Amino acid sequence: MTLAKAAHLQPSEGALRPVTLDRLYTDIWRLGLITAPIAHALDPAAFAAAPVVWLPARGPRAYAADPFGFVHDGLLTVFVEHYDYTDRHGAIAAYRFDKDHRLLETREVLREPWHLSYPQIFAHDGAIFMLPEAAQSQRLTLYQAQDFPWVWCVHSVVLDAPVVDATLFEHDGLWWLSASPPGRPSVTTQLLYVSDNPLGPWRAHPANPVLIDRSRARPGGAAFHRDGVLYLPGQDCRHTYGGALTLNRVDILTTERFASTPAAVLDAKLWRTEFQDGLHHLAPAGPQHTLIDVKNRQFTPATGVWRTLMRK
Repeated sequence: MTLAKAAHLQPSEGALRPVTLDRLYTDIWRLGLITAPIAHALDPAAFAAAPVVWLPARGPRAYAADPFGFVHDGLLTVFVEHYDYTDRHGAIAAYRFDKDHRLLETREVLREPWHLSYPQIFAHDGAIFMLPEAAQSQRLTLYQAQDFPWVWCVHSVVLDAPVVDATLFEHDGLWWLSASPPGRPSVTTQLLYVSDNPLGPWRAHPANPVLIDRSRARPGGAAFHRDGVLYLPGQDCRHTYGGALTLNRVDILTTERFASTPAAVLDAKLWRTEFQDGLHHLAPAGPQHTLIDVKNRQFTPATGVWRTLMRK
């Protein structure tokens, strides 16, 4: 079937959807490792001027996104979502670096029947855990490393409900999860959960949803503190999914109340690469390095027709 013929198919019961212009573009994300602490992102111009290593893109029909770094035995491992437009499925991969931050090895470390992304890593009581997004499974599942960083097993179900981009952090002696609901509300809505322990059990914040704002509600990476103040990155999805990052200063966070204020905005255009169309993630990679991902919307008509033929 030619592109012209596919593009003029009319929708009817059992028929293919037409190939819209938007479906002829795909989002390709690329990872950057910046030589600056995450708190420096509050000064976007200076942050963007710091040395950066761009990891190779994965090609026109696949990408790496949502990077979270973890330093173990002196070596940095970056966990990412590996997504392939061929099967439209996300899995978790690990990028292992040497002490000079040269990439040694890349390997897939976790795959499930459902989509996985946003693989936050943390340590607790001598064990290492991963909390990836798995909204298609209708629950949030915690994994524990059996042979770090390559082998993981299920530890427990954290929430028996679907959420996206659940972000774990500690503040004022309590543990918190910031997340969004799946589907259309995901780009506008922020939810909070609280616990005395990072492994749970978790209870929903009574003020949920604590924020409804397309410019900053959906989590966009790791929480961080500067001068005792908590900041939460949030995605700006007003013009495109993951168009930029808003760094939200948390003004009030208690078990009863929440309030935040935009403090800075990070935009991919600050780096002047060919990946100018989005930036939706920020996370530390040790105390002196920070990870970002940036987006290029690529014109890929063959992929667009394929997505329509597969009704994806």
